[in-house]
Amino acid sequence: MRHCVAALLAAGSAFAQTYTGGPIAQPTGAAGFPVGPLNVFPGIDLAQGYDDNLFWTKNNTKSSAFTVVSPYVRAETKSGANKFDATLRL
Repeated sequence: MRHCVAALLAAGSAFAQTYTGGPIAQPTGAAGFPVGPLNVFPGIDLAQGYDDNLFWTKNNTKSSAFTVVSPYVRAETKSGANKFDATLRL
């Protein structure tokens, strides 16, 4: 693992020293795509956690690690100074 990190750092350092092009583009926010008058933004949320008393019992407690994957779609549209949006989460 240490060798991979060292190689990546060296490659990044070499790029930073030899790049002579124009300004590098900065991120402008979430990437969406148009669907009729709407802009649609798909996404996914990921959460991890640990519960030390899964069934809320006083005795014989069970613990568990968990992962929650939550995909979503957000749609928005603008009309003059107004902005409307809706989100669907699964």
